[in-house]
Amino acid sequence: MKHFFILSLLLAFVATPLLSQTTSPNTIKDRLDLYFQATKEKRWNDLVELIYPKLFEKVTKEEMITLFEDMEGNGIQLNMEDFNASRISEVMQYETEQFALVDYNAKMIIQFTSQSDKAPEMVEVFRKSFHATYGEDNVIYHAENNSFELSVKKSMFAIADAAKNNWTFIESDATQNAMLGELIPEAVLQHFF
Repeated sequence: MKHFFILSLLLAFVATPLLSQTTSPNTIKDRLDLYFQATKEKRWNDLVELIYPKLFEKVTKEEMITLFEDMEGNGIQLNMEDFNASRISEVMQYETEQFALVDYNAKMIIQFTSQSDKAPEMVEVFRKSFHATYGEDNVIYHAENNSFELSVKKSMFAIADAAKNNWTFIESDATQNAMLGELIPEAVLQHFF
């Protein structure tokens, strides 16, 4: 079950909102492309520089990098590819920050390499969990190498200082709502959801 905790951590933070016209979706998209490329290439040091800094009040950058690096040492090989931003919302300014919601698609391949994870009962546990999270039609199991291919449709927040276009990102994951509520103002969450 520690695998699920690590995956969920990977894979995830009273004024009137104003829509900002100062930021184009292309500015967000450029930074998002850097985020996707760093994830795909497993350049964890680069990736943490593109993650919303307030997350590091909960876990340090070093701890997050260690989690990413240790996954493969713990019997998991994770590959992300075919990233595609399907929608970037209008930008909302709240106090000193700008927020946008980004919907994206990706392919995730998770291979379980430890002997215990190859047992049929463990494969079934993983399959049920992935079906519940991503939907049955979005999960393919490859028995020859004990891997799952997942079609991922997710959302994340893009966040920048209102005076800069230093966009950073944090996953909008329903399994992490409590943490997200601590990092994203309630007015922003209500605006987007």
